[in-house]
Amino acid sequence: IERIDKKFGTKSGDNIKDLSKVTQKAKRPSILAKKPWYNVSHIRDSYRFKTVIDDFRDVPSIFDELLAEGIDLVKIDTNKLFEPKEWGWRIIAFDLRMPNGQLVEWYIPLKELEIEKKKRGHALFEEWRNKTREELLKEKDSYFKAIAKSYRNYQDAFNSAVQRINLSPEEAEASWRSAESSL
Repeated sequence: IERIDKKFGTKSGDNIKDLSKVTQKAKRPSILAKKPWYNVSHIRDSYRFKTVIDDFRDVPSIFDELLAEGIDLVKIDTNKLFEPKEWGWRIIAFDLRMPNGQLVEWYIPLKELEIEKKKRGHALFEEWRNKTREELLKEKDSYFKAIAKSYRNYQDAFNSAVQRINLSPEEAEASWRSAESSL
């Protein structure tokens, strides 16, 4: 991670998800509604690292650094960069198998999105993420307002990032799809 940051001018970090958060995720109603079989053994982000980037076009070169260390790609989840889910959070994410066999998540947000996440985005999501379907229905107006606000804030952050690197949203997606094909 240090070598990547030094070479690419990125800012990276790693962490181990708190055990209570792992357990919460395994019991999260929104996940279980889609995947009733889901449990702790399916969680791949208990150890994770992130690299905050200035320009997504650097990702293939950064990824090559990982492969050179004997790290294997398990899964690519890059659609979230241009097709975010309801909360609007946009990232490039990879599930990796480390040389010792451990599965880890590596997620790569653009710096503007990471700033928005820390400023208010994640706190807004945390407020709602573990509520049951019944609780969400009871508070549906507030819930949908929170989703709309989150999506709008992340969209503004993404637009700022794309503008900073002098691309239109369409050019950015075309550029990313080209870069992604080299992974």
